[in-house]
Amino acid sequence: MVIPSSVHELILIERELVSECTINSLNEIITSVNKEVVSQEDFLDNRYFILERKDEGYAFATELANVS
Repeated sequence: MVIPSSVHELILIERELVSECTINSLNEIITSVNKEVVSQEDFLDNRYFILERKDEGYAFATELANVS
């Protein structure tokens, strides 16, 4: 999982280490932190996303919510 912290940094987490409850609320947490801590000029995105090794693209987590 890739969490956009700002245009200067990303947070990477192994998806297997994150519970389904956390996944369901992660976008809300990211939005809240971005609103309170990240300046508008450093803002990147309010969604986390998942990189798939088998292809070179990415999919936003909301598109993968029911995929195991």
